[in-house]
Amino acid sequence: MVLVVVLISVVIFLYSLGMLAGRRCYEVDGCKACWSVFDEIQHHNALVDALVCACSKASMNEYSDATLNTEIRNIYKILTGSDATTRDICEGRVPLVKYK
Repeated sequence: MVLVVVLISVVIFLYSLGMLAGRRCYEVDGCKACWSVFDEIQHHNALVDALVCACSKASMNEYSDATLNTEIRNIYKILTGSDATTRDICEGRVPLVKYK
């Protein structure tokens, strides 16, 4: 019985460790970006990449997809803490920085 409890505990520990050390991803309308959990610059840049891809899709549809527009504004708010319209974000009227 003790062996089973220890084995289950080890499996749970290894699973938790894998979740922490792994990668995270964000996807919006087929635009997927992933980053390492412990790298904030990579996280930021991945969201910028997803945003640029989503903006490309939104502009091709003349910003008619309300769900996509909301996702774009949400990503921008996560990145900058500011609100902006989808058109302003996608057309470069508001600042968006990708780090090196």
